Amino acid sequence: MDENTLSRRRFLIETGSLATGFVTGAGLVGLAACAPKEVIKEVPKEVIKEVPKEVIKEVPKEVIREVVKEVPKEVIKEVVKEVPKWPWPYVQLDVEQVRKKAHLGYYQASCCYGAFWAVVDSLREKIGFPYTQMPTDFMIFGVGGVADTGGLCGALTGATAAMTLVLGKDDWKKVVKELMNWYPKTPFPSDISNQYAKDHKFLVDKYKSDKVFVSSVARSTLCHISVTKWCKASGFASGSDERSERCGRLTGDVAAQAVLLLNQYADKSFKSVVASAATAECVTCHTLGKDYKIGQYTRGEEECVVCHKPHEIKK
Repeated sequence: MDENTLSRRRFLIETGSLATGFVTGAGLVGLAACAPKEVIKEVPKEVIKEVPKEVIKEVPKEVIREVVKEVPKEVIKEVVKEVPKWPWPYVQLDVEQVRKKAHLGYYQASCCYGAFWAVVDSLREKIGFPYTQMPTDFMIFGVGGVADTGGLCGALTGATAAMTLVLGKDDWKKVVKELMNWYPKTPFPSDISNQYAKDHKFLVDKYKSDKVFVSSVARSTLCHISVTKWCKASGFASGSDERSERCGRLTGDVAAQAVLLLNQYADKSFKSVVASAATAECVTCHTLGKDYKIGQYTRGEEECVVCHKPHEIKK
């Protein structure tokens, strides 16, 4: 290879221009057959415009092919599109596939990660960018009610985070609230998840347990209460493989419900369902407000009687 060719080659590497694939308005020049598809697909138009036409004409195709092979991954990563503003795009997903993926995700890194990863990775497969830029490993923070403290169920934390990512500031609360209201009154694990485990239709290779479990209703969104009620109903200890498998199935159930709600929102069939009658009565007084005397010293819409004794309403 002569010195002029080497100079052109060095110029391309140093400027990073080759990572754009030299895309013109009519298509790819020279790199269509050798540049990674995801790189070509995600090259920003503003970067493409900066490549001088005379440079494109000057560089022989065979030189480009050789140079592309040596492009550091770091260079390619620098050419990725700017991450779009919130909310991110959404397409309808397969509810049952997400249920299975979330169960697998639980096995990989527990509840919060499993629910979040199942939704985001499914959108990554369907849409690509920007979900190709979204890390998921950090969602391990929600394990066991956040760092195993027994707070908000990790599956809810992960699922609601994924929901909010695609819903945006005007609609996230009403749809997320629906999932939060659904969880306390739903038996876990579901019949569907129990059957998947029994028939080995989940995506894991080795099960913690493939038994059909008894289901329990938490009447709370807290990990502590949810796990305790199920352990007492089933007779399994909280540190058992059976309890862990139960939470894996629950993670699948929660992620599936989250996607069901997102699909309804996407096709405009979503309808909000009010909280229980008992809670609706409580929050007529005990709600977020400025009148302390009538009971506005709290907030929330969960099942009140799980923690509080009901009382007569003073008139």
